[in-house]
Order: sequence, then structure tokens, then C-alpha cells
Amino acid sequence: MPRTGGVYSPPAGTKGVPNTTIQSVPYNALIDDLTADANAARPITAGGTGATSASAARTALGAQTASAALSSIAGLATGADKTIYTTAADAYATTALTPFGRSLIDDADAATARSTLGLVIGTNVQAFDAGLQSIAGLTTAADRMIYATAADTYAITPLTAFARTLLDDADAATARATLGLTIGTNVKPTTPASRPLLRFPSRTATSSSAMGPLGSPKAAQRPAPRWGRHQPRRL
Repeated sequence: MPRTGGVYSPPAGTKGVPNTTIQSVPYNALIDDLTADANAARPITAGGTGATSASAARTALGAQTASAALSSIAGLATGADKTIYTTAADAYATTALTPFGRSLIDDADAATARSTLGLVIGTNVQAFDAGLQSIAGLTTAADRMIYATAADTYAITPLTAFARTLLDDADAATARATLGLTIGTNVKPTTPASRPLLRFPSRTATSSSAMGPLGSPKAAQRPAPRWGRHQPRRL
């Protein structure tokens, strides 16, 4: 009969009575019951495993299946702020895991991780830009400036101290003063009053290449007017 709480109890009516004949039916029932109990899985409460196979016994007992990985972990010496990691298949070691490290690995996504690291794009760091990448690759020196050679592509060229004094001028007049070309002081204005007078050809000019002020060949061949005291005509 089934055990109660792991304790075996013989079937009713199978116990012998002094000075009476043992009856075969009750006796055989007791023997069969003992045989069945002996062949059944012994309950854990009776010192058994409650199973008829090793795997079922481990399950019933809550035992872990043998594992090289678990054996490796079991052999580790752990401590505060440590975590385990693999060094090979089924082989483990420990490494430090600080409170900050734990605050980083518990982040749900890259944006949260950047915030934890203080690297929020647009707030703490500059977003990637091809132009900035090109500038970062330049080899700079004193008195140099950068300029674009193509879209998002930069190079350097000299920028002297004098050139900087010209570039910081607010207008054309200031730039002319920087260059020493102040109109009316360093150079003359291009006005009619400052243009040179036309030169007339001399009275001896007869060459066809000598041109008059009006560009006329005839005017170029005319004798120059005479200047001086008037001579009266004789009668």
C-alpha cells in the first residue's frame, strides 16, 4: 500500500495472531505489498530520492548536473565589487566592477550610456562632422590659416602678422590706410583736375605719326603758332 509521509504500514489484516494458523491470503498480500514497496522509488522522507533514475533523482533532490563551467565558478575566490567573466570555454575568472561600472552596464541604450559618461552629443561633445575631421587632420604652425579646397576639405596657407592687420580692417578706407594708399595723402584721386595736360606737337613736327590733340593727321602737321611782339605790315 502507499506510504504515508514516507512511512510504510502493512496492509490491514496481515498481522499474525498468537496460537492461530497463518492464513495464506493475508500472508501473500503482505508479501506482495512489501515486494511492491521495495521496487518502488523510495520517498525522500524515507531516505530515498523519490525517483527511479539519476536525472529524476537530481531533479527531485534539487541537485545541479555536473558542469565544467560551474566547477570553474565554484573554485573562484570572490569579493566585494567583483564580477566573473570567461577566459576560455567553461573557464571563469573575476575582475573589478565598481559602483560606477554597474551604473554604466545597467543603461538600457547608447543614449543613456552617453549621458552616464557625460558625453551627450551636442551638449558635452561635438557630433561627427566631415569638415571638422578634415581640420583635425591638418598640421598647423605659427602664422597659418585654414581654407576650403572642396566641400568639407581643408588645407592651410600662410597668414602673416601684416595680413592680419589688413583682415581686421572694418572697411575699404581703413584697408587703404593699412596699405599706405590713402587717397589724397599717399595717392592722387583719379579726377579730371588731376589729369595731365595734353601736349601739342612742336612746329617742326611733320611726321605722319605725330598726332594732334584731336587725333587728326592734318592738325599734327600744322606749324605751331608764333608768340611774341606783333610786327606791323609794311605798306
